[in-house]
Amino acid sequence: MVARLKQLHGDVFWDIGANIGFYSFLLRKNFKRIIAVEPNPRTAYMLRKRINFFLVHNVEVKELALSNRRDWVSLYSGREWYAGPGLGNLLSGISNLYSSDSLQRRAEHRSTFRVWTERFDDIGSGPVDLVKVDVEPELLVLEGMEKSLGSGLVRNLLIELHDRDNKVRLESFLSAHSYDCLWTDPRHALARPSRNPSFGGNGKS
Repeated sequence: MVARLKQLHGDVFWDIGANIGFYSFLLRKNFKRIIAVEPNPRTAYMLRKRINFFLVHNVEVKELALSNRRDWVSLYSGREWYAGPGLGNLLSGISNLYSSDSLQRRAEHRSTFRVWTERFDDIGSGPVDLVKVDVEPELLVLEGMEKSLGSGLVRNLLIELHDRDNKVRLESFLSAHSYDCLWTDPRHALARPSRNPSFGGNGKS
């Protein structure tokens, strides 16, 4: 999956659910502009520290959540920050990488934040070469992208599936918006407009 992503190049990449920037840093030389969306204030702070440390100039952090409406909502977090991440892990981008926040409460969640949500269709503008969605629930983000998807403005989608029971719903949603879907593993799907279904190569249509 990472090898496929590294073949994509273009102008704009939206990293939705950026965490501390694994994908933003991985692809920072592939895209002219990267918008890293991270609603957890502590995680967004760590992401900005990494950006500043490495003098990365093409990654912009938006400290908000994307969903299907504009509103204040609760973000549930299972992240542990008592001692803070080690410097080496922070700089390498692996600290806290596998933890997850969610707009849905689960037993493992330990803290709650109030965060502002926006719709992608309201804050995005023009063609986007890649959108990565790693949030829970992912379908809320996609519902807020319906106009952009319907007009084919999003040339490539990478979606991480958090609940495998939603796989059929996700495939149906993408198909209804004329996107073909390729599962690179049980949790990750790549999608492109059906008129340009070839996976890999340049992100430009």
